[in-house]
Amino acid sequence: MPGPRDLSEVRTATVGAQDGRAGGRFDLNDPTAGAFLIEQDRRVRLEFINAGEMRHPMHLHGRTFQVGNSGPRKDTVLVKPKQRVVGDFDADNPGRWMVHCHNACRT
Repeated sequence: MPGPRDLSEVRTATVGAQDGRAGGRFDLNDPTAGAFLIEQDRRVRLEFINAGEMRHPMHLHGRTFQVGNSGPRKDTVLVKPKQRVVGDFDADNPGRWMVHCHNACRT
């Protein structure tokens, strides 16, 4: 099993898809459908890709992530239109944690 510093999981969250949902992964009728299963003590990379024309403040519950290779630790990052933001974290806080857009029209 890789150590906690190995980048062993890559998860992509696409925002700004044409249907207005986070890459089609979120369903109001079944919020846990399509959830990522991440093993404890793994190093995880979230890749937020904004394919749309709207800014998306993406928020991860239960932990913080490092933005880019040397950026700050955050739990929310603004993903500008047609841009990509990468955040890495160690999965050291077990539980069910949601990642979502904080725009009022998405909540």
